[in-house]
Amino acid sequence: MFGGSVDTDQQRLPRTAYGWKEGRTRAFLIDFLGPDGSVRLRLYYQDAASNPSTGFPPPFESTLAEPVDVAILCVASFDEVDDYPEDIVRQLRPQTVILDH
Repeated sequence: MFGGSVDTDQQRLPRTAYGWKEGRTRAFLIDFLGPDGSVRLRLYYQDAASNPSTGFPPPFESTLAEPVDVAILCVASFDEVDDYPEDIVRQLRPQTVILDH
C-alpha cells in the first residue's frame, strides 16, 4: 500500500498517509563496550519479521564470538513468516527476548 522510498531530503512532513513510505527493513547488532574494549552487552534489534537469512547475523562461529544478551524482535506480521521468531531466537540464543512492534 505504501511501497516505494523517499530518496531526497524533505523540507516538511508528509501531509497524508500516502506520503509515508514503507522504507527498508533494518537489523542491527550493537555492542556496548567496556573501558578495555571488551563487549559488555550485545544487543540485536530487528524491525520486521523476515525469512532466514534476511536480517539474521552471520553464525557465531565466524567473527561473532560474543553471545547476544538482548534480542528485540518485531512480531508484527509474524504469522506471515514461517518459523518466526523461533528461527532467529534459535540462532541468537539470547538471554532476554523483547517482543515489539
